[in-house]
Amino acid sequence: MHSGGAPAVGQPAGESGPPFIEHEFARRVDLNRKALATARSIRRVVDADGLRTPWLHTPLTDVLEELDSPGTVSARMRLVAGTLQHWVGWNPPTEGFRQPTAKRVEAALAVWRAHEGDRAECLLAIVELATVLEGTPPGSARGDGSTITSVLKRAASAAEAMGVLIRELCAAFKDSGPHDDLPFEHVSAERRMFSALEELQACQRRLAEIGDDASLLARATGALLIAGGWGTGKSYGLGSWAEARVAAGAPVAFVSGQELGGEQWEEKIAGAAVQGGRSGPVRDLLAALQAHARASGKHATLVIDALNDVAALRGHELDGFASLSVLLREFPEVLLVASTRLDRRMSRDEGTVGRYGIHWARGVPDPEKAWEVLRDVYQVPALALPPDVAELRRPLMLAVLAWCLHQEHDTVDSDAPVSVPSVGDLFERWLKIHDKHYFEYLHGRPPAACQPGLCTPRRAYGSGRLPRPRLGMCGSAR
Repeated sequence: MHSGGAPAVGQPAGESGPPFIEHEFARRVDLNRKALATARSIRRVVDADGLRTPWLHTPLTDVLEELDSPGTVSARMRLVAGTLQHWVGWNPPTEGFRQPTAKRVEAALAVWRAHEGDRAECLLAIVELATVLEGTPPGSARGDGSTITSVLKRAASAAEAMGVLIRELCAAFKDSGPHDDLPFEHVSAERRMFSALEELQACQRRLAEIGDDASLLARATGALLIAGGWGTGKSYGLGSWAEARVAAGAPVAFVSGQELGGEQWEEKIAGAAVQGGRSGPVRDLLAALQAHARASGKHATLVIDALNDVAALRGHELDGFASLSVLLREFPEVLLVASTRLDRRMSRDEGTVGRYGIHWARGVPDPEKAWEVLRDVYQVPALALPPDVAELRRPLMLAVLAWCLHQEHDTVDSDAPVSVPSVGDLFERWLKIHDKHYFEYLHGRPPAACQPGLCTPRRAYGSGRLPRPRLGMCGSAR
């Protein structure tokens, strides 16, 4: 039996009952309540001192927002189309090159001209998809997968053809010898061609980005994986986005990888999505989300944070995500978004491209600007930036450093720029401050002096490595 026409467990996803009926497996209000609790556990808005945690913008923010805003994706695609239009029939002059360079240039351009029709079809497909997206209502995160995938393949193919031409011509110019030994006409022809190739390369990069665009692939497949190193803002970005989705009236289920213990981790997802909920096949949860999506008129989302915390998936997080993403074909109004820690970027040869959207989280694009945002809140000094700012692109690194300097304000010269500590030194300071706070919590007074086990920074919590701080500890992000 099932209530009031809502889809029963196992009932085809295409059948739905009246929009006011709650799904029997999980009520939307219960799903959203648990989603908010999980999101806020990894994204503390106000820290222990009452300071509002500043928002550090990362490219992940843009990708997640595009899932809810098809118009933004459409505008971006029209920019790409405008760039491509110039190159569809491009046929540069070849006068001035001496042999054998002239022969190689002409051969490369002959292949290029032969594929003019492919470029024209790619341009038309991009414009048509942009038009479709313009007519898609906000909040609709799924689209015609076959159409989108076809456009992305055309864009990737056109980008590859451009790359081949660029490489062939550059190789021909390199083999022609030093400029001092070449006639003026040849050197002038090379420079003209190089100038054009620089512009062509800019177009090629834009097309390549469209070819594996994370938000478009998520729209086509129903699944988006956010991958990246520690502290790059994956959890923080997901938490913020999930809160915004709930506030917009969309159905959201949000679980953490830490809640999915045991070998049968997929069987734990449904139960973890609702506080005190009953376990069952993940299809039951997806069916409930599908019903709530149709009732609300907004796509539903299943968010799983930190797949790398699922013990049964250690080293196989991508396989686990792929198995879940296949289920989304049965539930066209549900979107799966998950995060996982990966210490290296995946290549196109690893078989993940096209199966689902992948966004590689790199942290903040400009550490100096991000630090200014933190300075406004924590009233800390400027940074003496090192030559390599890669570590400072991590929002977690920046936020922990700002929090430590705020806690150590009595010993910090506010007028002198602060040197950036190593990762190990920074987290030693962070742990030492927490030790001090914990002592005060237990005894109601600050420690008179460093005591064994209290002020000595601990490098690990039983694991032989530094702990991975979560957002709630210092108002930052993983």
